[in-house]
Amino acid sequence: MKPRIGVVTRDAGHTWEMKALHRAARALGAELVRVDPKRASVDLVQGCLLDPDGAPLSLDIAIGRVDAGCLDDGVRLLECIAGRLPVINGAPAFRTGRDKRLMSRALARAGVPHPPTWLVAPAAAVRLSRKLPYPLVAKPPQGAGGDGVQRVARRQELLRLAAAGAEPLYLQAYCRGIQEELRVLVLDGLSLGAVRKRPRRDEWRANLALGGEAVPAPLDAEAERIAVRAAAAVGADFAGVDLVRVSGGLVVLEVNVCPGFRGFALATGVDVASHLIRAALARVTKEGGFRESAGPDAGNPLVQRA
Repeated sequence: MKPRIGVVTRDAGHTWEMKALHRAARALGAELVRVDPKRASVDLVQGCLLDPDGAPLSLDIAIGRVDAGCLDDGVRLLECIAGRLPVINGAPAFRTGRDKRLMSRALARAGVPHPPTWLVAPAAAVRLSRKLPYPLVAKPPQGAGGDGVQRVARRQELLRLAAAGAEPLYLQAYCRGIQEELRVLVLDGLSLGAVRKRPRRDEWRANLALGGEAVPAPLDAEAERIAVRAAAAVGADFAGVDLVRVSGGLVVLEVNVCPGFRGFALATGVDVASHLIRAALARVTKEGGFRESAGPDAGNPLVQRA
């Protein structure tokens, strides 16, 4: 009987990452199924996913790949199945890692080096804007891929941003003198390697989603140690940790708990998808083995096979 690995995501197999996970699962003798958090039914007393007839779905483990478009539903679903199934990247990781405000606090509490960061209410912007160091970087609290990130060079720009919205601004000190920007992938407390991120010619943000380039990079012991601590700080089993090296050392910009890994895999040759599937299978074995019988889920629209 094939092990069955559920992936909590809205991604119906369109992305490079989901296709790679399907290929890796097949190669390792497992079946990957997608659980759409916007369509799933759950027995809230038993904490198990249900098919349309009310029978429990047969899964051995779940992997959280909660997209920005289903964050609340995804976190809620992962919370509901916690304790019933082993989970890689469960609700706590997404609750903290997908909210930069909580992520910054988690990194600070864990003693992970992180740029000075503030949450500034619009009503307080006039006074606080005189005390903040410029340039700053303004980020959407729940954004990803560099979308909506702005560099704020002077006080007047900050005041315009504050006047344009009602929500507090998430502001980070801009790191000067960046020698390199790294993305380190961490899985179960170990690094899978690192890439150096380079922005495209007309862009200051190095996000791969914005056309940045990833090239293989050596990973020294300090960078690995900090990246592993950062992932642990937000409760992530699998994470992409973004660091910059400046004159004072390494600083963690943020932790991505649903990392894309196409650029990393193509640059380094590391089969990230196979590592993730192997980690899932090892977790099941460690936590009690595979299910003895499959539940009746034939024709179930909540689960889509590879």
